Amino acid sequence: MYYIKKYYKLFILNFILFISITLIISFIQKSQKLFVYEAKLIVEENNNRNQDENLMNYIYPTRENEPYYQKIIDEDPFNADAWLYMSFCYYDLKQHEEALESINFAFAINPSDLLIVLKKSDILKELNRYSDAIELLTDTVKKDPQNTYMLNVLAETFLETSDYEKAAYYFHKVLHIHPKDSRSWLGLAKAYIHLSQDSEAIACIQQAVTNSENDPEVELKAGKL
Repeated sequence: MYYIKKYYKLFILNFILFISITLIISFIQKSQKLFVYEAKLIVEENNNRNQDENLMNYIYPTRENEPYYQKIIDEDPFNADAWLYMSFCYYDLKQHEEALESINFAFAINPSDLLIVLKKSDILKELNRYSDAIELLTDTVKKDPQNTYMLNVLAETFLETSDYEKAAYYFHKVLHIHPKDSRSWLGLAKAYIHLSQDSEAIACIQQAVTNSENDPEVELKAGKL
């Protein structure tokens, strides 16, 4: 009788241990399946987001695509590119105030993006807010004084406002960095023409044509000065 009780207790303990191990294994398997499922959801979500971002790069921002970018902004309000492209849509619709509002959101999110800076300056100029555009561009070239493209844009903006001395100043900055920049030579020639410095203007035009290596576009622009 003693041995029966002993083996019975041992059987019960083994049975409980077996059940416990089975439950633990089942829990681990379910956890793994849940983890894999969640991982798949995350991967799918990232893939969908990447597809949206890639698609956004291929959809040209025109008035017809405004609802598309609005949908992206509704889902991700901190998407600077979507705000940028939305500003393009409004700009295409001639809704310049709305375009400025959109580009301001993009700029607040990513102020170092030069495309955003350029678009914002274009919109400001379209609204005849040249002083704001110049301030924006000046701050940009202060942060990146070797950026000849932005220096040219700033210099050309001064040309548009008839501030020819400042235009010449910034064109000279470009040419100090990149002496063969035909765009700057032509811009400097325009500034000198308005400053009645004809001999300097002619020299700049000659430099632009020489450095262009027979670029017909440069020669055409030079011929119009």
